[in-house]
Amino acid sequence: MSGDDRRDFLKKLATTVGAVSCIGNKALAQSALPTLDQSAAQAEVLATCAQPQSRAERGAPLVEVSHTDGKWVIAGGRQQAVLRESNLALAVNAQGMVWHMVPSARGDMILQRDGRETAVRLADAKRIEIHPFDTGFKTGVRLTLSHWGKFERLISEEILCWRGYRPECIVP
Repeated sequence: MSGDDRRDFLKKLATTVGAVSCIGNKALAQSALPTLDQSAAQAEVLATCAQPQSRAERGAPLVEVSHTDGKWVIAGGRQQAVLRESNLALAVNAQGMVWHMVPSARGDMILQRDGRETAVRLADAKRIEIHPFDTGFKTGVRLTLSHWGKFERLISEEILCWRGYRPECIVP
């Protein structure tokens, strides 16, 4: 095998098995290529593994999450969702058709303590944390809401994301 053929083979090997683990590739390269110089094989495979793969190469949804001016934007292909931090209002644009969801309002959640019910507004939580969320299959934002008056220990977690190869909006 010529040097170029070896290099091409190692790159194909690393690309094929790269999703498993770079350490696994190192061991595989050592066992699969006994005729090659082991240190050269390791270096080639590890160098190829070190290069980050794009979302498309990993099979992840082609979704971008950004944050500017109090708005979280989740853009995927022909669809886009915009979440306002101030009132948790959501707008979804699907191929030019725009849906505006109502902002957070009293009664979003009914809490009960000592036999008394209290209607609360999600956006009234004293602690609201919004962070990007990416599992590789779902991409979006995670909302963690807590501290509604007497209900300090209550925590509500919500996830707004696109999922799958052809992103669809989901709110599990």
